[in-house]
Amino acid sequence: MNRDLEAYQLEMNTLLGQYPSQQNITKIARRIENQEELIALNISCGRANRGRIENHASWVMRKIFDENPDLLLSFYEDILHWILSTESDSVRRNLLPLASMNLTAEHLASSEQLGKIYDACFKWIRNERYAIAVRANAMVFLVDVCQREPALASELIPIFEEINLNAVGGLKSCSAKQLAKLKLLAYS
Repeated sequence: MNRDLEAYQLEMNTLLGQYPSQQNITKIARRIENQEELIALNISCGRANRGRIENHASWVMRKIFDENPDLLLSFYEDILHWILSTESDSVRRNLLPLASMNLTAEHLASSEQLGKIYDACFKWIRNERYAIAVRANAMVFLVDVCQREPALASELIPIFEEINLNAVGGLKSCSAKQLAKLKLLAYS
């Protein structure tokens, strides 16, 4: 293992021993964002662990995505695998927005993982067991897919209407906003 990878592992372990803070996550994200091998190590570390390590690694990925999503394009399939394999709502919340970053027609046609994410999001939005942020991010992903494949919008409208009737707070607001987008896609 080269020196940068060892230093990153040490830094990540130090972070994991501390209370998580935006400052620590930002520091790690900035340190690794331009080094593909360190981003790969972060993904590997997150996928190989559960709990705090996985959550922090996903938080770092989200921070990089928020600053410069193009830096993560070469890791797109790995991120999709991670979303599908995690049992953590915190990790799903952090990573689901990344699933929309490369929704090209080519990817929609060729990525088996995107179909699995679509199916998983379909399940997550309907199940109150999942965190509100997961359900909201799953709605956004589904609508993002529909923007590239408008024929799917009509199958989601009744589900979003049902969610909107029963939801409260942030989930109600999100479902109403996403429902309006779906109706525009389906009826225009």
